[in-house]
Amino acid sequence: MDPVRASDLALADGIELMAGWQTRHRTERTAEVLVTAGATRFPAPYANALLPLEARPAEELFERAARFFDDRRYVLWSQVDRDRAVIEAARNKEYLPLGDTPGMLIETRVSPGESAPGLSVEEISTRDQLADLVHVCQEAYAEAGLPAEIGAKLFASSDAVLDGRATLALARFEGRAIAAALSLVTPDNGLGGVYWVATLPAERRKGAADAVTRHVTNAAFDRGARAVTLQASRAGEPIYRRMGYREVVRYERLLSPKPG
Repeated sequence: MDPVRASDLALADGIELMAGWQTRHRTERTAEVLVTAGATRFPAPYANALLPLEARPAEELFERAARFFDDRRYVLWSQVDRDRAVIEAARNKEYLPLGDTPGMLIETRVSPGESAPGLSVEEISTRDQLADLVHVCQEAYAEAGLPAEIGAKLFASSDAVLDGRATLALARFEGRAIAAALSLVTPDNGLGGVYWVATLPAERRKGAADAVTRHVTNAAFDRGARAVTLQASRAGEPIYRRMGYREVVRYERLLSPKPG
């Protein structure tokens, strides 16, 4: 499969599956586009989002969004190269640029890497472990503007999160949960995705993000993935490149204006 297409499909699979981790959501997916509205009106990229899966006219996308998102703002994902006209039209409609992010992909397992003394990685299977993961993600993503209470809502349905379709992992340092990540695999297409890589701000530079990302990446391959993708932050991109991930596409994310 074309790597850019793989990145799009894996991202859509991830958004669609993680939508079910909230107490409620509305999700519609066709071959051309994915739209989802979550339990919160906060425009988080995985909770309230519009993701084109093929090149579509800008006005068609805006009309689809207007019908679907009648009470909230949302994040529009666009490919920088493919969707130039959409990005320009969105900016003309006063969508707020949220910055671009590389869509990265890897097709082979990664080496375990070297763990720092006192650092260990464990997979999550209990609610207590899940609570540790949510806490790490809340603290880490608060720096990116995601309120802690919103982060909790994105993992609110613990039974769905822990139903076995995702591999969730924690990195602990001397017993304390300091980093987290998860991976998902869609059996129908063999594509995996890594999400929610996070480290407590006070616990960085211990190699925890590296260790936990390697773990969930390999877990995805163990579950049958033929390729694993992720969308990297500026801080995370060098870590993923060292593992062997390569950029295959660049996404521009734009925040819609307030409805009405």
